[in-house]
Amino acid sequence: MRTRSMLAAAALAGGAVLATVIPAQAEEADAGETVPAAAVVLSHNYRHAEYDGSIYYVTGSYGCDNSTDIDWSVGDIVNSWNDKISSVKSFSKCTSMLHENNYFRGASLGFFKNRQHLGDMNDETSSIRLR
Repeated sequence: MRTRSMLAAAALAGGAVLATVIPAQAEEADAGETVPAAAVVLSHNYRHAEYDGSIYYVTGSYGCDNSTDIDWSVGDIVNSWNDKISSVKSFSKCTSMLHENNYFRGASLGFFKNRQHLGDMNDETSSIRLR
C-alpha cells in the first residue's frame, strides 16, 4: 500500500485554516494561509448533512488513480473537525472511506463518491482514506 502526504484545509466562518497532513500527524497552520495553486481538491467534508455548513477540504498534489490501493489519507483529523463531519463529496477520481477513530480504527463507512447523509457515522469521523 502506498500513501502520499497531503494538505487539508478547514474553511471556517471568516476565513480558512489550513493544516499540513501527513498520514500519522496533523497540525494547524496560521489563519489566512492559502492552498498552493498546484493543490488538487480530493474531498469536501461538510459540517452538516446535505452538503451544508463549513467545509474541511482535503487536497493533494494530484488526484487518485484507478487502483484499489489507498492513494491519500488523513490519520488524525484536526481537533476542530474531529467528530464533526456529516456529508462528503469526493473529487479528482477519488472515493472516500471514513473511520470512527484516528489512524483508521473502529467502524468505517465507504468507499463512496458522495454521501448526503452518513447514518451511524454522522459526527463520528476521526480519520479519512481516499482511493
